[in-house]
Amino acid sequence: MIGICGILTAAITGIWYLLKNNTTELSAENTPVMNAATVNPIANAQVAVKQTPQQAIEEIMEALDPTASTMADTPAPENEGPAVSETTLTAEASGSSLREQVSQYLQTIQIEGIRSGPQARVMLHGKNFKINEVIQPDTGLIFIGVSDQELRFKDRNGVIYVKIF
Repeated sequence: MIGICGILTAAITGIWYLLKNNTTELSAENTPVMNAATVNPIANAQVAVKQTPQQAIEEIMEALDPTASTMADTPAPENEGPAVSETTLTAEASGSSLREQVSQYLQTIQIEGIRSGPQARVMLHGKNFKINEVIQPDTGLIFIGVSDQELRFKDRNGVIYVKIF
């Protein structure tokens, strides 16, 4: 009987020793390395942008906004004047200025009331506006409707703006 107990004890000890060695303990050598890039998606994006060649970035930007080509990319033909007229540059500058004006206005408006439906209305700064009424005469901003917790506006260039409420 003592012999069987000794064998069983030895077998149990051997199994315990094997199981103990198979489990890994966290130590400095086997701790997984967590750097900012694996945890932070913004850091991942920054690394990807740094690794992307400048030409690829310019192609992507051109695909997003074909009017954003730089003057260096488009040489001016000889004896025909500049490649882009001054009126075009002024119109583009005023378009971006208009967007900035409208965006700033929409950030500062106080929404005091909303009525949705086919005869939607909005009350801004104590004034009621119906659909297609001019909200801000300087930019030609008009109220075009309400949908899904959003107010929709359009400026004089046809650009649509959304204000979430």
